[in-house]
Amino acid sequence: GQATVRNHLLESAKGRLILWLNDDVVAAPSLIHQHQTAHAQAAARGQRVMVVGAADWRVHADDTVFDRLIRDTSMVFFYNVMDDPARGDTSFVDWGFRHAWTINLSMLADDVRAVKGFRTFEAWHGSEDIDLGFRIAGLAGGRALWYRRGAGVTHDHRVTLHEYLEREYKLGYNALHFARHSREASLATYRRDLT
Repeated sequence: GQATVRNHLLESAKGRLILWLNDDVVAAPSLIHQHQTAHAQAAARGQRVMVVGAADWRVHADDTVFDRLIRDTSMVFFYNVMDDPARGDTSFVDWGFRHAWTINLSMLADDVRAVKGFRTFEAWHGSEDIDLGFRIAGLAGGRALWYRRGAGVTHDHRVTLHEYLEREYKLGYNALHFARHSREASLATYRRDLT
């Protein structure tokens, strides 16, 4: 799965920052610059952070109500909450490890190595990224998770109703394995013992 592949890639990565992206995204021209800038701002404040960038769903010509539900609500991600104009400038808000989505996420390479990279779970994907975020957030001194809209990608993956239901089933199935392998992260995520 993705966690195993990403751990192998980590072995040969030489940069100070790691930027995780999904293979179905198209980067905005400012993507890398925006991630670098956020980490530089954190360093200037004496902080080490993780940075999640925006991942806007591609809009198709035959856009449906279900497409809009996926795009404009928290059915998959919580960007609609982070982008809420009523919140004002949230550039330096700690959104928490639960928002550490590797669809568009940067972090310090030595932080990833300090926690020994991604854990792999017995079942389907779905928790490796937030588990990694949880462990990095718990490093000495803590690690906030900042959101940067300007560090954007377009997510070119149309989710049908059938795919969405299958995804939710897999995430539910995986949640038990997540709870068994990463009890603390699971408790912090779900606020209950799923085992």
